[in-house]
Amino acid sequence: MHRRSFDSSGHINNTLGDYPEAVRQAAQETGTALIDLNAMSKILYEAWGPVESLKAFVHYPANTFQDRIKTGGQYPFQYLWCLCKLPNVL
Repeated sequence: MHRRSFDSSGHINNTLGDYPEAVRQAAQETGTALIDLNAMSKILYEAWGPVESLKAFVHYPANTFQDRIKTGGQYPFQYLWCLCKLPNVL
């Protein structure tokens, strides 16, 4: 999954370097089925945009025990919808 990091034009920043492409290449070379959540999340986050995509996450106040961002905000069903659109590979 992409991190929710947008550039000034509303496109997702690739913060994971070459890792996602290496995973895709390894899956192709080994004939392994790959559920590419990295590619799916880019489409999803860019469709929502920087503001609307905030609703996809639960935000905790800084300096609290749970000082992190978790998925599971208002739109967790959208993640499931993306998985349901996959070809039957499982």
